[in-house]
Amino acid sequence: LTFTPAVGSVGSLEALVKVSTSRGVTELRAFGLSAATFEGAGEATLSRVVDTLGFKVDVGGDQLSLGTDPEPIGEEVLAPLFVKAGSGPVTMTPVARYSPAFELPFGFYLPDGVTPMMQVLGSLSDSASSAEHQKLFPSMSSGGVEFDPGSDPFGCFTTSATHSIFTEDALNVALHPEYVEHGVRAYPYVDRRGILVPDAWLIGFEEATNGDYQDYVFLLRNARLHL
Repeated sequence: LTFTPAVGSVGSLEALVKVSTSRGVTELRAFGLSAATFEGAGEATLSRVVDTLGFKVDVGGDQLSLGTDPEPIGEEVLAPLFVKAGSGPVTMTPVARYSPAFELPFGFYLPDGVTPMMQVLGSLSDSASSAEHQKLFPSMSSGGVEFDPGSDPFGCFTTSATHSIFTEDALNVALHPEYVEHGVRAYPYVDRRGILVPDAWLIGFEEATNGDYQDYVFLLRNARLHL
């Protein structure tokens, strides 16, 4: 299937796909996200990202800028650190990216004052061959999405061309005070059926200072809050 929205069609779009076989017709729902412009003020908002992905989550507004105040908005939960919830690995899967174009390492870290022990899991691709920095499900140039922190509390991070962003506000302030203090907003994952998925989180990173929180968006699974 190729997603080719009509001119002027902006937002979360849906189509019904009918597949005919010798056994009959199967109907599938297909979803796509169309932005008003490429980059800038016309980018897809975080609310449209979650609408298209089918996450029944109130992110705190439908506008592009959600503000950068550290207080939680919508259904956000303050989640600076997590711990592994059950057996098997934790996964940090990229589901959206609306940022400048560059290769982006991401991963998890173990807190250690202002010198966190950072472990890169993978890197989101640059946009040399296609617009990987303005889409849902951006491609990765290397690495994977699984890790095992053991029983230790951990946070998540991304590293752009200018700085790293951490789920802990205190680290953002200590290491990169010229950027946003509240660099990550985290929301419990509720699926398209409206069912809360245990130990799963939507986490959106703010790259600059405009407060859109859809620069890099990940689905974190098998993690619970570190209290």
